[in-house]
Amino acid sequence: MEASGLMQIDWIPQYLPKSAYDIYVSQNTDTNEVQLKFNYTVRDSRSLVQACGKTNSDQFKSEYRCHNGTQPITVTLFFSGKGELKGRRN
Repeated sequence: MEASGLMQIDWIPQYLPKSAYDIYVSQNTDTNEVQLKFNYTVRDSRSLVQACGKTNSDQFKSEYRCHNGTQPITVTLFFSGKGELKGRRN
């Protein structure tokens, strides 16, 4: 993900898995809501675990509550190697 230059965009948090790829970004410009969908290497969640609090976990996924600047966001890591971020831009 770092090589793609996406980390320089202010609303893509630094703590997403470094292995994230096939990143799809959608944004509602009226509400500033942003959604990212991506794939990642399942064992690459250290930066997210250190930066965010786990709110829920089951046999399929773990959900984390994080902040991007002043805005709360939710990141869901599915154990299948898919991930999703939902929140608002600052």
